[in-house]
Amino acid sequence: MKSIFKTIATLLIAAALLMPIGCKKIIYEKLLEDTWRVITYYKNGDDNTSSFFILFQDYTLTFHPDGAFTETTSAIGLLPVTNTGTWELMNNATQLTLIDSRSTRAFDIIKLTKAELNISRDLSEGGDEEYVLIPKE
Repeated sequence: MKSIFKTIATLLIAAALLMPIGCKKIIYEKLLEDTWRVITYYKNGDDNTSSFFILFQDYTLTFHPDGAFTETTSAIGLLPVTNTGTWELMNNATQLTLIDSRSTRAFDIIKLTKAELNISRDLSEGGDEEYVLIPKE
């Protein structure tokens, strides 16, 4: 009889410890499901927002509830560009992974609230980049 209670107690403790992990992921998924726009872009710690806006005018990133994402921009203000793929939260919802037909991009989530998404990643050519996004109005 003691072993049954011990097993039940162990399961309850495990569930209590794992619940915040699952809850965080669900909360972050709901917070992400929106259309976001860049307000600040850093490359290697330097503010390169102006350059970003020249290359990627009207950039938006939409996270759909089904795990798909859509990026849209006007490349150099002339050519409309749309990129689609899937998104997933990884590593206890501390990383956001975007997968499309050309690449897999893994971002560290610095901050995620209803009003702001701040993500960063290491670049394959060295250095890093950071995006600060807010919901598109």
